[in-house]
Amino acid sequence: MKNKGRFFFLVLVLFAGISFVLPFVAQAAPGVPEILIQQGRLLDSGGNLLGGTGTNYCFRFSVWDVSTGGTRNPNQLWPSAFAVPSTMTIEVKSGVFSAGIGDTVAGGDTLNFNFQDNDTVYLNVEIAAQSGGSCAGVSSFETPDPRQRIGAAGYALNANTVGGFTPAQSATGSQIPVLSSGNLALGGTNPQLNVTGGNTLTLQGGAGTGAIQFFSSANNITSAGALTIAGGLTSTSATIGVAGTATGTLLLKGTTSGTVTLTTADAAGTYTLTLPTAVGGGRNSPYRCSRKWGVELDYSCRSRRHDISWSPNRYRS
Repeated sequence: MKNKGRFFFLVLVLFAGISFVLPFVAQAAPGVPEILIQQGRLLDSGGNLLGGTGTNYCFRFSVWDVSTGGTRNPNQLWPSAFAVPSTMTIEVKSGVFSAGIGDTVAGGDTLNFNFQDNDTVYLNVEIAAQSGGSCAGVSSFETPDPRQRIGAAGYALNANTVGGFTPAQSATGSQIPVLSSGNLALGGTNPQLNVTGGNTLTLQGGAGTGAIQFFSSANNITSAGALTIAGGLTSTSATIGVAGTATGTLLLKGTTSGTVTLTTADAAGTYTLTLPTAVGGGRNSPYRCSRKWGVELDYSCRSRRHDISWSPNRYRS
C-alpha cells in the first residue's frame, strides 16, 4: 500500500487463521477469541525495512466503508460513533509486525463490528513512531492508502458459530438446533415451541397433507381433522360437539353390536347424562333421560324408539 504521507510504506497481510466469523457478526463461542490477526511489513519512503532487531511503533485500527479517501465521520464504521481508535503498541522487527485487532489485553478496541450487515468494508491502519519511548500523547499518525478490503478466510467458511450462536444436534439454552439424521431433537428441560403475540402456530402448513403423529402411528390427526388415539381422552372440563351454531351430527360410535358405554373413573362417583329435548330429554318427549345416579341406582326406561338403561358406571343405548 502506498502512503499518503512521507514516512511509511505498508504491506498488509490478513492472516489466514482468522479467528472469528466473517462475514458474520464478530462474536464467538467460549474458546474462540474475537480477534482478527493481521500481519504486515513496515518500510520507510525509501523502501527500507523498519524496526531493526525490534522497535515499538504506535498503531490504530478501524473499519471504513471506502477504500480510499474519506473522513472518520461518516466513513468509519468501527469503532462506533466515529470514535478515535485506541492506540496499540506493537513491535516491528525487520519490517515485520503482527497485530491482534480486537485484542483488548494488548490495548485494542473490542471487535464488535457487525460483518453480517456490512460485508464490503476496508481496514484502516494508522501508524506513528513513539515519542520518548511511549505511544502516550502521540497524536500525529500517518495512514497508508488504499485501504485493504476485509474478506473471509478459508477457515471461516466452516465457522463454529452463526451470529454468535453455537449449533448443536441436541440444542439447549440459546444454541441453534441442527438436524440429526433428518430429525430435530431439543435437549432443554421441558422445551416449548411458541409464537409471538396472538399469532397462529401451524403444523403441516402449506402444501403438506400428511398426518401429524404423536408417539406412534396409533395416535394421529389427519389433514382433514380426523383424530385417532389409542388410549383414553381425559379432561376436567371438555365439550365435544358440533362447532359453533352449525348444524351437524355428533356420532358416538360403538362396537358392531351398537353399544356405546360411558363410564367414570370412579365407580362410586355421581354424574349426570343430559339429552336434549329432540332426543328425549324434554318434558313432553317420549321419554326423559336426564338423571343423576350413583352406586345405588340401577334404572332403565323404554320409549317408542329406544331402550335406554344406566347403572353406576355406564350408560348404554
